[in-house]
Amino acid sequence: LWDTYRTQQQLLGLIARPQARDVMLSMVHDTEELGWVPRWVLANVETNVMSGDPGTPMFADALATGLLTPADVAPIYPILHANATQPAPSGNAAVGRVGVDFYRQHGYVAYDTSVYMQRSAASATLEWALADCGMAHIAKAVGEAADAADFAQFAHSYRNEFDPSTGFFRPRYADGSWMTPFDPAHETAPWQDGKGYDEGSAWQYLWLTAQDAPDLAHLIGGTDKTIARLDQFFSYDTVAAAPSTARGAWSGEIG
Repeated sequence: LWDTYRTQQQLLGLIARPQARDVMLSMVHDTEELGWVPRWVLANVETNVMSGDPGTPMFADALATGLLTPADVAPIYPILHANATQPAPSGNAAVGRVGVDFYRQHGYVAYDTSVYMQRSAASATLEWALADCGMAHIAKAVGEAADAADFAQFAHSYRNEFDPSTGFFRPRYADGSWMTPFDPAHETAPWQDGKGYDEGSAWQYLWLTAQDAPDLAHLIGGTDKTIARLDQFFSYDTVAAAPSTARGAWSGEIG
């Protein structure tokens, strides 16, 4: 789901709605059977790899687009809520949000190289914040107004990882200090060097705040500065002058 929740499921919802609804109903059943929210299932086994909480935004998106109804989701709402607010039970097949107790208390995932899931703490914080935005909408849809307000606050948890001195979301330790050294262009993964992100860099994850793009622009320094950062990210001047360079520029083969 980590690979598909931001892209493929939305496409299916547009061009193949019956199949997309079937996928989401299977997700409902998977959640019931696991007793927790799946993240990266392979051959009916929860592998517990990758980061974030991708299943939750998928449920929220399915509700928003009519693929699921509140009646479809209501039976699993207690599981969705538990998954977002507390550690999975010991021995559970799905481990859920590792480090969620700290996150609920401090508003970010603590960077810890000794814990697989927390090696990508910065991207996990961004993805959990996005998932919490989804939880706010799910809670509202099933009539849980107090929960909706709570999750709406955590939807902005990404603010706690924004480092004004660098202009990027930056991993931070449990004591609140920033991870050092920090290179926003360095692409990383938890099974490699574990520099705070899951299959990406701070440059790429800078834009994972779809729940409040105006707030991201505010953090960066305003709309004009944000547009300039986007142009820099996409190597706009280089690609506009020579479109054939796009593949190299966007794959990191050139600066």
